[in-house]
Amino acid sequence: MPGYDSAWQTSFLAGPVGSRVDSDFTTIVCDPAFTLDDYDINNDFNFTDSWPCTTPRDYLHSKGWCSILPFYYIEQLQADSPDTIYDLGCGNNFFAGYYSNVTGVDLNIGENINDSWISEREGTMQAFVSFNGLNMQNPNDISRYKNLLTSDGKGVITFSGRNFLTPIDDNDTEVTIRSLVNVIEYETVDQDIGFDGATRVIFSR
Repeated sequence: MPGYDSAWQTSFLAGPVGSRVDSDFTTIVCDPAFTLDDYDINNDFNFTDSWPCTTPRDYLHSKGWCSILPFYYIEQLQADSPDTIYDLGCGNNFFAGYYSNVTGVDLNIGENINDSWISEREGTMQAFVSFNGLNMQNPNDISRYKNLLTSDGKGVITFSGRNFLTPIDDNDTEVTIRSLVNVIEYETVDQDIGFDGATRVIFSR
């Protein structure tokens, strides 16, 4: 069972990072089933494919809301004291504003995560997170990204299976992912395309 329960939320928001987040926003959300539509009921947000762009997270933040669920996963990696946690598909690099060792990578800030970028960095990362930020077209794609990790590194990937090119049952997705990486924590919630990812995995090679 993931550990972002009410006790974790209280502890995080009382800590040095969480207290800053709490003061920066008027509404704090920690709901694995949260979607942008839960706030944007009138569908005012329009995502564009021009770069740089305003992301859904940017939009939510501009309205004074913040989901702290990603901070739970970052904190799990921080427990190992990595020199750097790469935030892959970071949008506009929000989390780097709260952690000095988080480094964002995204087309929005001038760096494209393509095949050559990945191959050049295989085996170099102690830790990375990606919150709906990588191109997961099917569960087998996790193999591409696990190779970025060092032998003792850890990664976090979240995604929404409804974005897969071919629909796959959630149970089959989990079986596939568990066959490809060492799963430390795994959760899927039944929802439309989620803000922080309907499926969230902490893993090592």
